[in-house]
Amino acid sequence: MQESAILFGMNNVASNGQKFLNNFYLKSKRAVAKARTEGASCLGLSASDDQRPAEQASLLNLLQLQGVEVHRLEKELRIRLQRVRRNPSVTKEKDQEKSAEKSDAAARTKEEKKPAETVIPAGSYVVRMDQP
Repeated sequence: MQESAILFGMNNVASNGQKFLNNFYLKSKRAVAKARTEGASCLGLSASDDQRPAEQASLLNLLQLQGVEVHRLEKELRIRLQRVRRNPSVTKEKDQEKSAEKSDAAARTKEEKKPAETVIPAGSYVVRMDQP
């Protein structure tokens, strides 16, 4: 039963090779473009994770075994967090709620208005999301 499924799958790929190749190319192209234009640009794993170092090492080894590029930071990395775009219908509802809170917003300090930033310490592992 399994052998016939494998033969059927191989026949399908052989018959539609150009289509599979084109779909793979488009999927990889979109994966790289998505990481550059939206969403998280990398996954940072702290080297000072004392709670589960064996599990972290196992995960990193598994990622590398699957062909994922894993990098180690030589110096600390600061990443400015971007605002996530919301659904326009949700935004209208939120705008109504925010209009009542505008008086509170005026009292915020300049530091609170700065964009949020996260710091990944030196020696941490980074997995970039723009990999095909």
